[in-house]
Amino acid sequence: MAKRISKLLDAWIPPENSGEPIGCLATSFTFDNEFFEDECLKRFLNLETELNADGPIYLIEREEKLSNIDVASVLVDQSHCKGKRSLRWDLLPFRNKRLLHAKISLLYWSNNVRVIIASANITDNGYRKNQEVFAVLDFNNQSEIPKNILIETVDYLTLLMEESSLDKENPGRIRWMDTLEKIKDNCSNWGAETQSNKTIKVTTAFLSSSDNNIFDQLKNTWESNSGSPANKAMVISPFFNDPESKNDPAKKIWDILRKRGKAEVSYYSSADKSDQDENKIHFHAPETLTQVPRKDCRVKFNSVPLSTEVEGKTLFRSLHQKSILIKNNDWQSYLIGSSNFTSSGLGLYPNCNYEANLIFTLSKNRIQFNHRRILDKKSFPDAIALQTKNIIWQSKKNADQRDEEEEIVLHESFLTAFLDIDKNGNKILELNFNTKTLPSLFSILLDENLIYDNKMWINKGKSKQVRIILTDQLLPSGLWVVIDKELKKAWWPILVKNYELLPPPEDLSDLPIEVLISILSSAKPLHQVLKQWLKNKSGQHHIDYNILIDPHEKVDTYSFLLKRTRRVTYALNMLCYNLERPFYSRNSLHWRINGPVGVMALAKAIIKEAKSDEEKVFLLAEIALDISKVKINTKENTLDKREIKEALIGAINQLKEIQTSVKAKIEPNLKSYVSSAMKKAYHEL
Repeated sequence: MAKRISKLLDAWIPPENSGEPIGCLATSFTFDNEFFEDECLKRFLNLETELNADGPIYLIEREEKLSNIDVASVLVDQSHCKGKRSLRWDLLPFRNKRLLHAKISLLYWSNNVRVIIASANITDNGYRKNQEVFAVLDFNNQSEIPKNILIETVDYLTLLMEESSLDKENPGRIRWMDTLEKIKDNCSNWGAETQSNKTIKVTTAFLSSSDNNIFDQLKNTWESNSGSPANKAMVISPFFNDPESKNDPAKKIWDILRKRGKAEVSYYSSADKSDQDENKIHFHAPETLTQVPRKDCRVKFNSVPLSTEVEGKTLFRSLHQKSILIKNNDWQSYLIGSSNFTSSGLGLYPNCNYEANLIFTLSKNRIQFNHRRILDKKSFPDAIALQTKNIIWQSKKNADQRDEEEEIVLHESFLTAFLDIDKNGNKILELNFNTKTLPSLFSILLDENLIYDNKMWINKGKSKQVRIILTDQLLPSGLWVVIDKELKKAWWPILVKNYELLPPPEDLSDLPIEVLISILSSAKPLHQVLKQWLKNKSGQHHIDYNILIDPHEKVDTYSFLLKRTRRVTYALNMLCYNLERPFYSRNSLHWRINGPVGVMALAKAIIKEAKSDEEKVFLLAEIALDISKVKINTKENTLDKREIKEALIGAINQLKEIQTSVKAKIEPNLKSYVSSAMKKAYHEL
C-alpha cells in the first residue's frame, strides 16, 4: 500500500504510465533552492540531461518542461524562505507566528497524483545524509489507497495557504489554489472507497491546532481498529521538550497504552560517549522521559548509531526521523512524518506547529501477506539498548524550531513583490506595502544596489504600490530588505505575475529557421534536436555551445526557403500535429503557440529570412490554413476544447497582423489567394 523506496529522491521520479507532468506543490521548514531546482524538479519533469555534463542544453530542457506545467511551488516557513532561483517556479513564505514544520510533496501527473509525507526537509541533508522516514502514496484509476487520503491532503494544503497570510491576489497563492482545485475536480475519485482489515490501513494525522492533537488522532485510529488496548510504544525523535519544562508528551504517551497490567515505552535517539567515563553515555533527551504512571510500567532507552560503513568509508548520518509505534500482540499503529516528540510538534499547547503525519495500522492475524513486522523492523534504525544508570541526560538544541536570536524574518509590511512586463516590453518590478505598519527607516536592495527606500516612498506620496522599471537584462528572483539601518538583511522573494511573460532563455531566442524546421520536423524532444544539430554543425565530437549564442554563426540562410520548400511544408504538418496533442496546462498551450519553437516563432523567422514579400505572405497564409485544420483532442485532466479553440483563433489573428505589416506590392492573384486563405482559416475554426 505504502510504497517503500530506498531513496527519497527516487520518489520524485514519475511512476510508469503516469502521463504528462502538470504541477507540483511542496512544503518544508528549512529549504535549499538549488537542491529543489536541480534534483527534485529534474526528476519530477523527467529531464534527460545533466547540469554538469550538458550545460546550456540542460537549462534549455528544464526551461521547456517548466514552461509546459501549471505550477511548481514550495511553501517554506518564513525563517528559511530565501535564495536565488529560476522564476519558472514559486517560492512562497509561510508568514505566521506558528511554525510551518510539515513536509508534504504533492506531485501531479495527468494519470497519477503522488503524495509524499516525510520527516525530511527539502535539503541535501534531508534527502541524502540524514536518517529520515517517509511514505509514498500513489492515486490513480487503479489505486487501492482510500481516496479520502488525497482529499484530506489537498484540504490541508489549502488550509496552509490560507494560514500563510499571503494576499489573495498574490499570483503564487492563486496558482497554488488553482492546482489544488484542479486535483479536486479531476482526481477526487482516484482511490478506494473503504479499507479492508486484510490490508495495511492508512490514516492522515495532520496538525493545525491543539484541538486535535497527534496523540488523540493516534488513539482514535487505534480504537477504531483494535478491540484491545496497546501495551507497548516505540518513539523515535531527535528532539524533545526542554529539560526545564514539564514534559507533557512523556505523560501523554501513557494515555494511549492500557491502564492496567504491564506497559512499556521505548525511546530512540542519538547519543555521544562520555569523555570522562567510558561507561557513561550522553543520551540526547531529557530525564523527564523516565517518568511512569505506575509500578508495572517501564521505560527503555536506545541509542541510534550516527555512523555507518559504506564501501569502506565511514559516513555520518544525523538522526532526523520522527516516528511513534504502538502495538499489542495482534495490532500495530505506526505514525511517521514531521512531528518531533515535543509539545509544539504534537499539538499539546495552543501555539503548536503545523505538522503532517500518516498512521499505518495492521493486524497480524488479518493481513493477507507475511508482513514480517515491516513497520518496526524495516523502518526503525538499528539501535543499542542503554542502561538507565549509565545515561547522562543531555538534550540537544532543537534545530526544528526558529532561532529567535538569529532569526531574520521579512517585516510584515512588505507584502508582495511581482515581476511584470508592460505594453512597451519594459520589465516592471511591482512592490506592495502595508502602509499602516511600514517602518520609518528601510532600504530595499537589488543585489547590493539600493533601488528603493523610505525617502523615495515619502517623495512618491506614500503609495501602497510602487512600480519600478528594471534596466538590467537579468530578472531578479528576490530583494534584500534592511530595517532601521541594521546590518541584518531579510529576503523578499519575487514572483512572476504570469509565467507567459517570462522571456525564453537567451539560447532559444530568435532561432534561425533551419533550426526551427529541424525541431518541428523531428519527433525527438527539443533538447535532443538542438544537441544533434550542434554536433552536425561543428563536425566534431565536442559540442561548442557558444554557437547557439552567436546568431552570425548559426546558419547560412542563402536561398534557404526556396531550396527547402518540402521541409517547410513537412514542418508545418508537424507543427499542427503538436497542436493536436492534448494540452494539460495553459502554459503548454502558450508554449506551443507563442513559445520559442511554436507557431509564432516560425512565423517571425519566415518574415526575417524569406527572400521576398511574396514568400512571406504565402507561407503565413499556409500556417493559418494548417492551424485551421487542427483537430482538437481532449482527455481527462486536459484543457477544454473552447479554451484551445480561442487560443488557435488568437494565433490566426497574430498571423494576420504580421501579414499586414508586409508593405511591398504583391501580385494581385497571390493577394487574392492569401486573402481567401485567411478567411477560410477563420471559417474552419
